[in-house]
Amino acid sequence: MKLLIFKAADARLPRLKLDRLFTAIVQYELDPSFPSNVNAIFVDDTQMRELNQEFRSLGRTTDVLSFVVDDIHEEEGTFGEIYISCDRAREQAREYKVSFTDELLRLFAHGMLHLAGWDHHDDESLARMQNRENFFLHKLREGEMKHDR
Repeated sequence: MKLLIFKAADARLPRLKLDRLFTAIVQYELDPSFPSNVNAIFVDDTQMRELNQEFRSLGRTTDVLSFVVDDIHEEEGTFGEIYISCDRAREQAREYKVSFTDELLRLFAHGMLHLAGWDHHDDESLARMQNRENFFLHKLREGEMKHDR
């Protein structure tokens, strides 16, 4: 599997960290040998509101949307797309008192887990999904510390 990153918003993206996080999630939740791609598209609130209206009939912005596009086994196909609002990530980073990069990575992990079949219909399933997000974010930080040596 391969990650393709597209930037349609004014933001500096942590591409190397996104790629490492992607690799960890694919390794544990999917299968690295699948021949399809995942597109990560970073947008602004206006674009995200339009997507949310078109696909969920909700006339408001959101932080992340994930869509399965093609069969995961399709050679050079697009298995899924993850849209992340950089505007929401900035706002939530301030609210949660974390860096913009950390919030982008959390949203990306959330989107990837949706593509891997995770969902949250209630508080309990949301807590399980957030624990899994934290597992992968911890793995990323652990790996960065090893790379720094």
